[in-house]
Amino acid sequence: MRGFFRNIHLETIAHSTFFFILLAYLVPQISIGQGQLINGNRTIVGTLNFCDAVGSTGDAYVCALDPAIAQYFTGVRYTFKAPNASTAAGGTTLNLNAVGAKTIVKVVGGLATALADNDIRAGQYVEVVYDSTADNFQMQSTLGNAPTPSAASETVAGIVELATASETTTGTSQALAVHPQGLASSTVVRSIYIPAGNFDVNGSCALGAAAVLLTSGPKTVSITCTDSTSDSIETLWTMPDGWNAGTFTVELNAFNVGTNASTLIYEISWIAKCVGSTEAPGTWAAVNHSTDVATSLSLTTTDNLIYHATSAALTPVGGCAAGDTVFLKGEIDATATTMTPMTDLKILGVKVEYTRSRGND
Repeated sequence: MRGFFRNIHLETIAHSTFFFILLAYLVPQISIGQGQLINGNRTIVGTLNFCDAVGSTGDAYVCALDPAIAQYFTGVRYTFKAPNASTAAGGTTLNLNAVGAKTIVKVVGGLATALADNDIRAGQYVEVVYDSTADNFQMQSTLGNAPTPSAASETVAGIVELATASETTTGTSQALAVHPQGLASSTVVRSIYIPAGNFDVNGSCALGAAAVLLTSGPKTVSITCTDSTSDSIETLWTMPDGWNAGTFTVELNAFNVGTNASTLIYEISWIAKCVGSTEAPGTWAAVNHSTDVATSLSLTTTDNLIYHATSAALTPVGGCAAGDTVFLKGEIDATATTMTPMTDLKILGVKVEYTRSRGND
């Protein structure tokens, strides 16, 4: 062997050196499974791990990479063009070069999940990565279906629907979100209680010193009236700045100290008007007050009971505005009233219910 090398001319060795250097460079490039650090830009003319699955039927996508592969490797990306949409939820597969059909899954919240119908669309370029541990392909492309976020709850993050002003006012849903404008435009029912001592009396109505409740129970100032249309009671109050200047109802609160022989009626008709900060109250003439609404107490034969009756919605006259003063007058309806003796019934006060903006509550 030494003699062989002694006989080679130096010129021949010089030319051969280039051959061995080139061979040493090329060998790592053609070795299977060798890693290589690429320094600099590269442009690929052609495709990379791509094939067209034309001819595939149903959800079994089949295509051939060229050159062909003999097995799948973890982490390798493959791309194929789907000729038709996926329709078999959970049963979509890909088979490259007859290596074997593997299920295609999507990753939702970090978990591999079966595909839904149309997650792959016809004509879509689909990129997948092979996972040898799960023995499946994880889809990396955008899903053909728009993602449907789960609904939010008190314990689960998700999508929420904004409540309307009406839904905000109702306030029964735990799935709707309230926004500032909806809160400001929604309404809430509030009430003002006006005791008998805050009323003035007309006709034969009288403001008594006290009414004995439940024989020896608590005492409070009350009003008694007679069965006459000239009998009436009046009061006023200033509405809150958050009032929506709409209607309100009047709930009559009364106590019957007597025992009736039969069911009796005690009825009061209410009228109201609004007065602004720079207006004169005016008179109770018909043009100055609302259409009357009634509260009608139906009294049973049992004595010492408290009764409540609520009127229909009352619309005060006067171009009402938030913060206005409201005048209220209640007149005995002698025709509808059958109570006798009238002095047995003690008016304790009224509750006014109105609507105001929740944002100013």
